[in-house]
Amino acid sequence: MDENSVFMHLNRAFRRQRKTDYRPTGDDLAMGPFCVMFQIVLLFWRELRCESKTTYRKMKLAKNDLDQYTVGARFVWQFVVSSAVTEESARQFPSRGSSGGNEVIFFIDNSALSKWRPRNIENLSVFSNERERAYPAGAKISRDRKKYGRRRSGLCEPDVAAKLNAN
Repeated sequence: MDENSVFMHLNRAFRRQRKTDYRPTGDDLAMGPFCVMFQIVLLFWRELRCESKTTYRKMKLAKNDLDQYTVGARFVWQFVVSSAVTEESARQFPSRGSSGGNEVIFFIDNSALSKWRPRNIENLSVFSNERERAYPAGAKISRDRKKYGRRRSGLCEPDVAAKLNAN
């Protein structure tokens, strides 16, 4: 995605809301109507099929953030999260998350019947070859089993096995 990506601005607005001293910027306010409409489209547009198989998401996390994803932990992604149906595509995602040196691959089991299942947006995406899926803001996920990192380029890349929670 390029630097002017709507997703980038959208997720930046969602992330800012978590700050205790949050005051919306002009850009945040301008994204407000789009955030609402995009969330409605993801949750209610029936032509966007839900994904029930595993999806993959790469993120960059600081060690203290990564340490919070313990087995059994439950968490909510408060922003729209894109993912891919192949691990290879997820590894190529440009990760613009929190600053941190740990590249993490989330393996997310979407088999539970849930309104938060990611939607197939590949026909709407600039990069349709990524086979992209988007989780609506507010998706509830649980850390599943322990998954060990792989060695790549001399660095250990941690993996997080997770499961989408049922409604």
